[in-house]
Amino acid sequence: MAATSAASSTTPASDESVFQLVLKRHSCKAFANTPIPSAVSEEIAAKLASPWAKSNTPFGKGAAFRFVYSPEHLSGGAVGHSQGTIICVCKTDEADPVITELDLSYAFARIHIELITRLGLGACWLSATLNFKRASVVAACGANEKVPFGTPLGYPGSSLISSGFNWLQGAGTRKPIDHFAKNADMSPLTLPDTHEWFKPLESVRWAPTAFNRQCVRVVFADTTKHIFHFYIEGSNQYVFQDAAIAMYHFESVANEIGKQGKWTRENLTNKGTNTYIVTWTQI
Repeated sequence: MAATSAASSTTPASDESVFQLVLKRHSCKAFANTPIPSAVSEEIAAKLASPWAKSNTPFGKGAAFRFVYSPEHLSGGAVGHSQGTIICVCKTDEADPVITELDLSYAFARIHIELITRLGLGACWLSATLNFKRASVVAACGANEKVPFGTPLGYPGSSLISSGFNWLQGAGTRKPIDHFAKNADMSPLTLPDTHEWFKPLESVRWAPTAFNRQCVRVVFADTTKHIFHFYIEGSNQYVFQDAAIAMYHFESVANEIGKQGKWTRENLTNKGTNTYIVTWTQI
């Protein structure tokens, strides 16, 4: 057992539940030409600088990263001109970079749901088309720091380019829940919407993944102790980011319905083409 943490408890900053915000959120690749009001920008900057932004992560590695808000447009590619950017900064000399990436991505997923979506803003997680050189300057990165990803911000808009890009990726569509949820033998797990674990697993279903690969698999390994193993089907450079987003979706909604748990990294083998990432156990 490599690492363990106590469960986190998350509370949305509006009257919408976390589950509602999860279903409401979408990747925004086009932005309206509407400035973000100064009061909203100040709220974002203050929230990112507060302990909330880095607290209650699965493995308590908040000291290894930070978030910076900038009013600059720092993205490219298929993403339209935004009205601001949130930059993620992490240390490069961490002893366990996997745990750091999981915690950073988990915290960033919470920011997307409980801050950005709550404020009615659009965002798009960028790991490839961010202007990393400029972002590093804006974030005043130190010698042992780097910018792994960030997100443009703005009020959602539309464009032919973004619409075409979304269509190619099938953005906004998801496969059935049994594509993501599995029994211990990796057979499809079908749950009625009245099942006690339906909402947490449905939230995993709606967790965004790189290029909408929908690659997260959650194995309900023990239905008595309520143990869930998280896997990623296939392998690419975004494995831990994809997993961490699903981890946040699952745990935040589980917390919301009164279920607490802890995260661990167990010595489990992969299942076929599914790479083991992490385990959540109810406490």
